[in-house]
Amino acid sequence: TDNTGNFTATLPAGTGAVLVETRGGAFIDESDQEPDLTLKRQLNLSATQGFVSLMPAGATTVAVTPFSQALVEKARLESQTGDFNTRFPASAAEFNTMIGFDVLTTIPANPLLSATDSSPTSAQYALLLGGIANVINNVSIQLNSATPTFEIITAVISDLADGAMDGRR
Repeated sequence: TDNTGNFTATLPAGTGAVLVETRGGAFIDESDQEPDLTLKRQLNLSATQGFVSLMPAGATTVAVTPFSQALVEKARLESQTGDFNTRFPASAAEFNTMIGFDVLTTIPANPLLSATDSSPTSAQYALLLGGIANVINNVSIQLNSATPTFEIITAVISDLADGAMDGRR
């Protein structure tokens, strides 16, 4: 992984869908109103904390974001009595219709920089990431937390996945 969060991997020909998991890292809080990028608040994840995504078979790129994790969690919830691989396409279609684009294969623009050279969908994804960062910060404030914790972030992601805005997994 490079310092902008991009990564590459070589997969054997004919590889099916791949579950992508990240762990650790430092992330700039998109919702921090500090105009100087070097002074914006950072969220640091431990080596055991991270996010997931699913790279569809034949795809060459995948985004790993709170929205990709919410989609994977949604499909897991919906396939508790069935096969994940069978249920996932319907879960993805529902989720992507709700969001307005494919959250797995659309690569978001950098939410902290002007997206003038990005596609409209990439720019829309960046706006959604900024919006979810605002939600996470709002929840943190309501819980008397000075900064978002990984637990708060994952609770908001779970709410996106199960559709119940209750802060429970």
